[in-house]
Amino acid sequence: MPTVGPGAQRQLTSPEQQVQVWSHGAVLRWRRVTFWHDSISGIPDPSPIDCLNCRQFVARADVDSVKAGWPKVQRDIALVILVPALVWLAVQPDHPKCFYQHTC
Repeated sequence: MPTVGPGAQRQLTSPEQQVQVWSHGAVLRWRRVTFWHDSISGIPDPSPIDCLNCRQFVARADVDSVKAGWPKVQRDIALVILVPALVWLAVQPDHPKCFYQHTC
């Protein structure tokens, strides 16, 4: 984790980037993560990114690990690929012989 002096803060992630904060075996998915000298804070995903009342804090001593990523982008890519494939499968004839031999 970054070294931050007393009273200082450092926001190392872009507002859209999701950060997973692991604490006591549970994962918190946050955005707009800010590192303080004694804690980490962030806005829970999927709360609105500008929801200041939604911000949560975890003491740095209670943090097991922090992982930054872009899971929303991966999800969107998967949807772009999977949805057309599922639609294509849904409109196919029920019997494989009909599809391959065009005899139905």
